[in-house]
Amino acid sequence: MSSQTGFEAVNRLAASDRLPGMVTILDRDGAIQFLDAAGFLDRERGVALRPESILRIYSLTKPVTATAIMQL
Repeated sequence: MSSQTGFEAVNRLAASDRLPGMVTILDRDGAIQFLDAAGFLDRERGVALRPESILRIYSLTKPVTATAIMQL
């Protein structure tokens, strides 16, 4: 799957209200290959999500576990 196709899928999820917003980054060998954001930081006010937006993450258990499993 190309990055354009993947980004279009994220845009569709954000537009359908199933995903409030998502920042996508692809890093290879220490260099950023792809960086973009889709959706809203504040949907009621119409504030778009940007790659440099600060987001609150309340629980990191699942992402840390998933990353550890992928590295194994």
